[in-house]
Formats: sequence, C-alpha cells, structure tokens
Amino acid sequence: MAHDELLQIYTPAGVPTGTFKQRGEVHRDGDWHGTVHLWVMNSSAELLFQRRSDSAELHPGLWDVSAAGHIVDDESPERSLEREALEELGIAIDAGDARWLFTLQTQMHTEHLHERVFQHIYLINKDIKTCELKPQRAEVAAVQWHRYALLGSLLEDSSGFVPRLDEYARLLDYLNNGGLP
Repeated sequence: MAHDELLQIYTPAGVPTGTFKQRGEVHRDGDWHGTVHLWVMNSSAELLFQRRSDSAELHPGLWDVSAAGHIVDDESPERSLEREALEELGIAIDAGDARWLFTLQTQMHTEHLHERVFQHIYLINKDIKTCELKPQRAEVAAVQWHRYALLGSLLEDSSGFVPRLDEYARLLDYLNNGGLP
C-alpha cells in the first residue's frame, strides 16, 4: 500500500483519461480513480472475508472483502485483481476465472482523504483452506469464511464490517439469483 503509487485519473463517467497522479495527491484532490474488489467463494457457498490491519488508512480492524486495492499505473482491472490476490492473500489467481459482477461509483470524504472511486467487483470460486493463505500482515490481520447469507445481516447491522451496503446488497442479489457455485 504505497502512497506514491501512480493512479490513473478517470472522468466522472468512469473513462480513463491517460493522466496519472500519485495516490496521496489523488486522495487529497478528490480525483476519480479505480479499484478492484475480489470476493472469493468456496463450494460450500461461503465467502472469504479479511480483517483489515489496525494500521489501515481506511476502516482499520474491520472485516472486509476478500482482497481489494487500487488499479495502479495503466494496469487493467483484471491485472490488478491478480496482483491484489497475491499481495493480500498470497494466492495466485487467473483473472479469467473470476466473474466481473458490477462496478460501483462511490465517494467518501474524511478530514485527510477525499476518495472518489470506481470499484470493479469480481467473484471467483476457489476452495482453499485459510491455513493455506499467506496474508500480507501489513494489510490483513486475519481471514475467515462466512456463509454468504451473512450479507443479508450486514444490510441491517454492519458493525465490525466495512459498511459497503450497496456492494453487499448487489452481491447478495446476484448469489440468490443463480450466482452460487
């Protein structure tokens, strides 16, 4: 999670501009940029959640999507997906095995950060034991499987989890309507 990563600036409509800025400047200036979210689901219909490091810039110590991160330089979302899975969880994936589900346009403003982002949401089916994962301790404190139905509960009370209500609702809808392994 380098603050000097170069991020591509997007238009408010989500079109890459070919202009790049350092991550810290993007967050300071509120430029639109891209991220990827990877949800890992096993054959028991459980989703892998990670608990963010207590030193994370956003939402420290909260449970979150399996792996996530910025699209850096001129990477494709698919390449970023592969990189983030390897960096955060220690697993090599082929983005071709993941399904793009949807893209969310979100904004968040804090005292130190103005986050305006297009989040590209993917799902991959993968049976893996948590003991086989090698989480990046600087970013990931723990990993845990939960039945996907937990998403419904998070819509009512997301205490302890990153409040991604739109993402949880859309993922739950997808899984309930034929997206299960």
